[in-house]
Amino acid sequence: MKKILSMVLAVVMLASTLSVCFVTSFVSSAEVETVNLDGTTQWEYIKTAVDTAAPEGWTTGEDSSTDWVTGTLPLSFGYDHFECYARTSFELTDAASISVMKMDVKWDEDAIMYLNGEQIWSASGYRDHAFLEVDLSEHADKLVNGENILSVQFRNVNGGSLLDLSMEISSSLVDSNGYLYASGATCYNVGFGGAENVLDWDNNSCCGDGPDTGNIVIVHYEDTRTIGEVFISCKNEGAPEGGGAWGTYDLYAICNGIETKIASGVEAWADGVTVTLNGAYNADSIKAVITSWNGSKWSNIADMGAKPAADGAAMATRDADGNAILSSVTFQNVYYGSAEAILDKNNATCAGDMDKSGNTFILNYTSTFKVGSVYIECKSEGGAPEVGACGTYDIYAIKNGISTKIAEDVEVERYAGTTVTFDEATYEAEAIKVVITDWYGTNWANVAELSATAAADNAPLATYGVDGQPVISSGVTSFPFNGLNAVSNILDGNNGTCCGTGFYAGMSITLNYANKIYVDGMTIDCKDEGYPVNENAGKAWGTYDIYVVNGTVVNKVAANVEAWPSTYADKPEGANVVDLGATYPADSIIIVITSWNGTAWGNVADFSVDVVANPTELAKTDVDGKPVVISTSEKLTNDWGDVNSINNMLDGNAHTMWGTNWYADTESVHVQVNFAAPQTVGTIGVYAMNEQAPASGAFGLYDVYVIVDGEEILVKEGLEAWPENFEGAPENAGIVALESAMEIDGYKIVVTSWNTTAWAGVATVTLSEEVTVNPADIDGDGSVMIGDVTLLLNYLSGDESVVLENGVGDLDNDGEIMIGDVTALLNYLATQTV
Repeated sequence: MKKILSMVLAVVMLASTLSVCFVTSFVSSAEVETVNLDGTTQWEYIKTAVDTAAPEGWTTGEDSSTDWVTGTLPLSFGYDHFECYARTSFELTDAASISVMKMDVKWDEDAIMYLNGEQIWSASGYRDHAFLEVDLSEHADKLVNGENILSVQFRNVNGGSLLDLSMEISSSLVDSNGYLYASGATCYNVGFGGAENVLDWDNNSCCGDGPDTGNIVIVHYEDTRTIGEVFISCKNEGAPEGGGAWGTYDLYAICNGIETKIASGVEAWADGVTVTLNGAYNADSIKAVITSWNGSKWSNIADMGAKPAADGAAMATRDADGNAILSSVTFQNVYYGSAEAILDKNNATCAGDMDKSGNTFILNYTSTFKVGSVYIECKSEGGAPEVGACGTYDIYAIKNGISTKIAEDVEVERYAGTTVTFDEATYEAEAIKVVITDWYGTNWANVAELSATAAADNAPLATYGVDGQPVISSGVTSFPFNGLNAVSNILDGNNGTCCGTGFYAGMSITLNYANKIYVDGMTIDCKDEGYPVNENAGKAWGTYDIYVVNGTVVNKVAANVEAWPSTYADKPEGANVVDLGATYPADSIIIVITSWNGTAWGNVADFSVDVVANPTELAKTDVDGKPVVISTSEKLTNDWGDVNSINNMLDGNAHTMWGTNWYADTESVHVQVNFAAPQTVGTIGVYAMNEQAPASGAFGLYDVYVIVDGEEILVKEGLEAWPENFEGAPENAGIVALESAMEIDGYKIVVTSWNTTAWAGVATVTLSEEVTVNPADIDGDGSVMIGDVTLLLNYLSGDESVVLENGVGDLDNDGEIMIGDVTALLNYLATQTV
């Protein structure tokens, strides 16, 4: 194989050698060997026609081909059809010590990877939108001393093409005592002792100064590690007067230039102290600051090291001061000043740009927290006003990629800065964003300091942002969304962005709210692109159905809403604005594209809701005429009751059901539905699912209750459970006929017995305002049997205990109950007709 990498490998080996030399005083017997393949690594490749055989021996460098082309990754050849064979090489001096082989890779398509001629990884299809992390450590035994060859074969027969990867190959991360190998150390404010003294595990040497506080030692690591423990010790000299500890240290984890305090007031002892952290911290360095010193000599650090956190250890969410932990800082439209400049508590430094608004600063945190306050400070420079504010800022909380405005037009004072406190309600955030909206100075629209504090974990969450829109907890897109744009794009008020897919219907978007809201209208907008042409000219871009989700119940609130871009000059007046005509409770809103006439992008560009803060009346029925449900409850006899949700018995589909297993515990298996507004009901139909029918008889029995003003009223005991229209079921089986129509607030159904070997449950419940009475069912048990004849005869004989109302018993419909009705009833029993 051509030695195309000799210079690169020489640099790699030199860096490796320097690393080893630098830490030999830490553990003299250990050597760290690391190779990183990245965008600077030289590869060579051959591109051939599809299904053309590779050069023989190409994965081991034994081929004789001279057609190799040299380059770096990524490799892409557009939409051409081809086979590509690519390889690179690297040198190792101690292959047996390698324990880590990790790769980030994107490919398009059908990639196969070899190490020294042996296959170690493959993947069919393609992944070109994001890197996939692959752990190849199990193949470290295929590495050899000297030259190693990494080879990748990929091809293209559909769409575009791509190969891009990086790889870390390294020996053990820790020494024999379990401490991470360091790549170096730095001392500040220290008058004697080299930095290596804190890496040698020799308590007779140290890095320090006179008996003063403020000395700092930083231990560096080659890359970011997750640490869970820190050891630190001082030299046994100049003992403190009166005994006790020599002094105290504060410890910090540094990651991407951001310092997080991980321990404070750690006592300094000559024998050292091990600090177990309150969670796992990401760190590329650890830092110790001497905060007090009681000894008569040498405020110092003799040794310091960190141990990795245990596998699976939870990441810390708060630092030693209780603040949310930062992971990084990012800027938009900002052209000077580093990230740490806004974190250094130094008003003389800042990050910003010339005098213009739109500069954006984002603090990214390692975990979600509740925002208690946000502090902003600007630098006093560039012709800012002599007194008063430098400018105004908007503040956003970002969670799941969705920004919620939590404060606007915040004026920031030149010297004192401004703190925005959220007392009554707070916001969950994984990042805080600050945007400069106006600038009063003639220079440097900037942020000098930016920080956030966490509210108490039990602090209430805000329902709305300052713009009046409800706070989104997450946004979910479902098939066939193709990742064109993020859900947040439909919340940004910008018609130029959208969340969509190819030009076909069926895409749905779900917006999940942090708290329950009450909505009576909405505005929906699509992007002005791919407008309808030909036979669809002049028509709307498409249509949407809109649903609100409340608990486990989905209600359709609007159907076939026409999709028009707000920017389209010929859109009808009032297009995109949906008046629901009533107020609905909602935990989530689902938008479904039901048709699309455009030539591109079945999409939603923007979406907002009209909310009612304190509704006095809620919608009674949805657009399909079904009752709007405010809440539900259920009790099952097993742990897997979520096999089917309550919503299944409300969907009108007898092939789905709510239920439990078949050994139902009587009087405990039940479902309750509570309406948002009272419903007028005369008849209730309760049906079972048609599965594993019993040998004979009904599937089981239900007790049926209606709920009125919080009271449960039994309206049918022992109702026979049958599937709707089940052959062999009695007439009107499953029907509960109330004596008269009544307003109810909900209903409850209890499974009291079950005769089949599967699924005690309720498939469908139907409600009707009409009172449906079978006049032949004298005893009201849902079926006509000989007992009905007995009751009718008792009634005719003058038995006052038998009361017949609402036409029951008048089988010949002559307005009175006479002996002719007995004859009609007997005929009914004989023929099942009256």
